[in-house]
Amino acid sequence: MYANEVAEIRKIIRQLMSTRIALEQVVLRMETIEELGDVYAELAPVVGVVNELKTMMKGVMPEISMELAEVGEGLNEVITESGGMTGNAFTHISTSPEARRILDEAASVAEAQMRDKFPTLPVGNSVKSQDHA
Repeated sequence: MYANEVAEIRKIIRQLMSTRIALEQVVLRMETIEELGDVYAELAPVVGVVNELKTMMKGVMPEISMELAEVGEGLNEVITESGGMTGNAFTHISTSPEARRILDEAASVAEAQMRDKFPTLPVGNSVKSQDHA
């Protein structure tokens, strides 16, 4: 029972770490936008990342999911408005290859941080055999 609880806590921490790292990547991308003409090209992957994170967090932390939904809506408005100014048509943004790369990288970093911060659990009957000794 203890091992199951620890595994669930690890899963939640891994998701939170991955979300934090992906959001840091999003902030970096947003800081690099220099010209209005680049808004669509730079924000398209960001919207995909935010939408994916929103879905990931829905079952774990619904409050964060709702906040991410609001961020996504705001980003969609920025893209829509910039598209009108630059002549680019706005289309629904799904998870692009660039957004997927950001999410995968964040998941890899979170996994590495989990291994560094939390020891591995004993596997099998080693705990039971110690109790009966």
